[in-house]
Amino acid sequence: MRDDYKKHFLCYLDVLGYKELIERVEGDLSVFPSIINRLKNVIKSCIKQEIDRHNEDSPNNNMVVKFIIFSDSILLFVPVDNKEGQHSFYLAPYLPIQIKYTQEYMDSNMGRLWTLCWIIANIQLKSLELGIVYRGAISIGNHYYKDDVLFSKALVDAYVAESTIVKYPRIILLRNDILELAPLLCDYYDLLLEEDDDDFYFIDYLGIVRAKYPYDNIYKKYDNEIHNHKLQIEEGVESAADNKHILRKYAWMMNYHQKKLGSSYGYWSDKELSISKKYKKICFDKLGSKIVLSDFKYIRDK
Repeated sequence: MRDDYKKHFLCYLDVLGYKELIERVEGDLSVFPSIINRLKNVIKSCIKQEIDRHNEDSPNNNMVVKFIIFSDSILLFVPVDNKEGQHSFYLAPYLPIQIKYTQEYMDSNMGRLWTLCWIIANIQLKSLELGIVYRGAISIGNHYYKDDVLFSKALVDAYVAESTIVKYPRIILLRNDILELAPLLCDYYDLLLEEDDDDFYFIDYLGIVRAKYPYDNIYKKYDNEIHNHKLQIEEGVESAADNKHILRKYAWMMNYHQKKLGSSYGYWSDKELSISKKYKKICFDKLGSKIVLSDFKYIRDK
């Protein structure tokens, strides 16, 4: 048993709006199997897609990702590869210090982190079809799951972060162990991460949309992922108009949406990409002077 309690990457996801989801099921029990099965299928398909790609690209570094759904929480976890080489290494100009880990160790585990980030980003996008939005954190630490027993320092760290510092509908990266190096190595390992205004790095799930579609074809290849994200924001802003705590979360999503799918392309098509002025105005009017300016950095009337 001691040998099974070992270092893992772990992502803790909290399903936002879980109370409303339960009330929806209680009002119509016939939808329960559909919601649960669709959520499981989303997670399984996202894991398979990215694991297949990882294992094909890195046949000597096969990885397995497991997941658990319980109550309003989802866990995804993958063992850290303890592969070691002969020497530590120096990554100038990316990191002007010598890393105590070996090149083999960092390449293997940053590859695993890269794949985990893509799995989570796909889950975030595909779950929008179910009306589900997440908040959470990725940690690294000792973890044990076997025979229905879960014991995990990695889970404790991720859970505490989600409940105290994450705040918005984002999945942040904790800065412990080798994760402390990930923000410094984003470019080197092409990690799917974005830096927020509070200095936390989070999973850049809309980065997948940008990667899929060339700038000049964004409208021609506009699909359900963008539409669902926009719809989730607009419906959320309208329903939370009198609840500033929740409204601030949708304001963050709106800012992220505009930043990634608006100004980055250099032009707008209000009907297809931009959040409608009506919902921007609700946020400004309701949050007023208490709004953090950076939350609205990219929200501009067009």
